[in-house]
Amino acid sequence: MSGLSHRLRAVWQAYNSSPRRHVLEAGLIGLSFLLMARALAGTLSQLDRADIQFDVRSFLYALVLTFLSVLGGTLGWAHIIRAWYPKTAYLAAIRYHLVSIAAKYLPGFGWQQVSKVVQLNRSGASLALAALPVTLELAIVIITGTIIGALCFVAAPNPISPWPPTTVVALVLFSLVAFIALPLFFSNWISRKADDVSSYPAILLNLLAAETFIVFSWIFLGVGLWFTSRIFYETSYVDIPYFVTSVVIGFIVSLAVIFVPNGWGVRELTLSFLLQLVMPPSMAVVSSIMFRIVIVMVEISFIFPILMLKLRHSST
Repeated sequence: MSGLSHRLRAVWQAYNSSPRRHVLEAGLIGLSFLLMARALAGTLSQLDRADIQFDVRSFLYALVLTFLSVLGGTLGWAHIIRAWYPKTAYLAAIRYHLVSIAAKYLPGFGWQQVSKVVQLNRSGASLALAALPVTLELAIVIITGTIIGALCFVAAPNPISPWPPTTVVALVLFSLVAFIALPLFFSNWISRKADDVSSYPAILLNLLAAETFIVFSWIFLGVGLWFTSRIFYETSYVDIPYFVTSVVIGFIVSLAVIFVPNGWGVRELTLSFLLQLVMPPSMAVVSSIMFRIVIVMVEISFIFPILMLKLRHSST
């Protein structure tokens, strides 16, 4: 495992030192925003600018819900770390996550995971074991997001045909079983892989807490996107489940494109495409870009204090 970690790190460093990386990033981001600009220009002329108003209340709600979403993801990560390393202080685990948020803005989203591995390694964990909690976090985020997205998609108004009741019941039952089985499975995995672990009930409780925080993080983020769309366009509350599904798809797509800094352009293009089902294309583009602004504002509010503390500590 250690040899594999070193090889992966060597490949990642070779990629980031290659000039082709900048060409790939710039090309993908440029193409995404070009496609969004095309959709925006195609319908913007049809809108009455006098009817477009900035809803301050919706903007504030979007900020608060996005803040709660980032907070939920942060606390979820802290409980994952506490399951792996019970001696790690809760605030130290939170600090690892906040520093990693800043790292994903630099060369690509993958650096958020690399940052966490490096910080855990510096705190005394072996490089091989430090990568496992990060992998576990990604697995929980993707699995819970997929389940929440599927449930919300079934609950959302379907413009084609209603879902059969048996399909809805089967999906709900599967989701309940998955939410129960997921912490149990990973608790057994941690007890076999980790060197220094707490009791099995403590591991299970930490993973249940992590799963709960991450689930609510997805929901808050989706509702935050809905309020963001209401800043410029009147969307119905019955479409909230569809917004949750859209935000899950958008974030998972941006997770896959690890070489683009924080998913710039890719997430917006995905969201603008999905939101066209419930609003005009131009408003879908505007909402996706505005949502990026909301997320950046919230993440800055999280990482600015920790970066100031690190700079002050390094100067003394």
